[in-house]
This record gives sequence, structure tokens and C-alpha cells, in this order.
Amino acid sequence: MAATLPFLFPACQAMPTEDHPLVIAAGSDLTRQIAFGENSLNLNGVNDCRRLLVEAGIGHGLFFITPNYFRQSVRMPPPAGKLLLNLISDADQNRQVLGVLERVLRDPSITALNPPARVKATAREQVARRLEGIPGLAVPKTWRIALRDGKPHWEALRHTAFRFPAILRPIGTHGGEGVRLVAGPDDLPSPGALREAYLTEFVDYRSDDGYYRKYRCFFIGRAIVFRHLIVSDHWSVHAGDRKRLMLRTEWMMREEEAIHAAGAAHFGAERMTTLERIRSAIGLDYFGLDFAVLASGELLLFEANATMNFFPFSTPDRGHYSWRCLPVAVEAIRALVTDRLAP
Repeated sequence: MAATLPFLFPACQAMPTEDHPLVIAAGSDLTRQIAFGENSLNLNGVNDCRRLLVEAGIGHGLFFITPNYFRQSVRMPPPAGKLLLNLISDADQNRQVLGVLERVLRDPSITALNPPARVKATAREQVARRLEGIPGLAVPKTWRIALRDGKPHWEALRHTAFRFPAILRPIGTHGGEGVRLVAGPDDLPSPGALREAYLTEFVDYRSDDGYYRKYRCFFIGRAIVFRHLIVSDHWSVHAGDRKRLMLRTEWMMREEEAIHAAGAAHFGAERMTTLERIRSAIGLDYFGLDFAVLASGELLLFEANATMNFFPFSTPDRGHYSWRCLPVAVEAIRALVTDRLAP
């Protein structure tokens, strides 16, 4: 699930440090002032890559910004001369603060991982346009629509190649929140019901056994890390299906375990080439990909962005097969940071 809920930074750890060459950047359009004290900082739309840094034993400083960063009389100084890892990951929720970070990065002494300009280019409709045409990848058409515009927008859909049914998803939401299928333009909400939404062509990706499978991989530096498979009896597959269905169904767990044993190589050389082309097109140092595998063998794109969380795991038992991806991800983040810090 992506980081739609606030990601908490304990205040006792929220002070910048001067002795680390790596600094992580975080912030939110909804947080106008950074205050340090006994409470945690409450930030929306950031990913949890910091937890991988902790697992890897990589020390780092912290750099927090707000949309009004440059208007504040007291603020954290820019991390001049540092390597900055940007955790601000939601292109829809945090466009203002991503713009602020772009201004900070005008300092040529700062090197950035996941530069904000590239993160801003991972809104769903932009990703669909950029990935369309990659061999081996099916990319459903995606429109960003302003629901307050009313009928004229819907009428335009009638005269395009856009196909219904379609998935309606409110802007800035993840994890299935507010998502539903709409049969056609007449089934869309009335003006004013929502501010903005994504409308994505629905592709029925059921396997021959009648179940839906959603795979997630992370791209970390040069590595592709398989994170999980979730099997569901419903087209809208999310983390809750693991507890509801998978943990009670032995063959589903064994199917996922087999992929963990092989890693991303499970998908075969041809699909690995497709994944590498996706990495090149997205252009981020750290991001996640959700997809299905169609009967044709093509990958079906769900989403590709840096907003996906690597944690938590479904069980606290680190000996469980689902944790096998963690050391792979830890080694990948260590290699990414080490390579970029190398003179």
C-alpha cells in the first residue's frame, strides 16, 4: 500500500545532523510548519525508504521542508555538499513541496536521488503516456478528469478511443480508497461530487483459475527486487486480501513463496527486459511497480511510482519466506548510496 496515511518521524530523531554525507528530504503540502518536540512529525505522501537505510545501517541526516519553506524566518539549512535522498513521493499530494525542493536543488553541490522533477512526472496519466508502447507491456489509457467541470468533460470521452468499463479513482488516494468501476460516461459522478479523479480503462486480468494476481517489484538502483504477490477473488487487489484470503489458502502462499525463492528472475528473460525498459522510462533511483501478468504473457501496468511502501510485512517472523526480499533490498539500497557517494 502506498503512503497515504501520515508517515511519522519521531521528533527525537528529527534534528538534522552534520556528520553524515547522506541526507533524506521529507515534507508535505499539508504541513506548513515543522515543529520539534515530544510529538512525531506528521507527513503525508512520503515513502518509507528510510527504514531500508536503517536496516542497512546507513547513517543519514534529515532535511524537512514545507510549501512555505523560503518564507520562514527559521528553517533547516539546505544540505550543501550532501547526497540527498528525496522521500517526497506523491506527485498529486505534494506538488508544492516538490517544487520547493527543486529550488533547493539549484545548489549544484547537492546531488539528488529521486529528483523532485522526476517524481512530479509520475502522476498516473503521465506514467501511462510514457510507458505506452514498451514491448511486452499493456498500458490502459488513463485520463485525469476535473469532476467539477461536469458534463462537457464526459461528453469529450464519448468521442475518443477511451473504452469502458473504467476504474474511477479519486486523485491522491491509494489502497483502494474510493475506487470503483463505472460502466460508461452516464455512470460518472455528478459535478461537485469529487474535485478530481483518474479514469483508467479496466482490463479483466483474471487467471484461468478465476483469481486475480497483483505483483509488486521495487527498482532500487540497478536492482529489481520482488516484494510480493497478492491473490484475490476481486479485481481490486489490496493488502487486506492477504489476511482475508491468502493466509487461509495454502496453495496461494506456496505460489508466492516460489517467486520469493527465485526473485525477480522468476518472470523470465523477456519480461525482465520489459522491466528494465520501465526502469529507464520512469528514470527514478527508487520506485515500485504494481502489475499483473496477462494470458498473452504481457505485463499489465497498474501503477509505477515512488509512493509505494516496502514495509510492513504480514508477519513479525523474520524467518518467514516473505522476508526473503528484505536482505536483497538492503543490499540494493546500500549499493545505490555507496555508488552515488563514491568520488
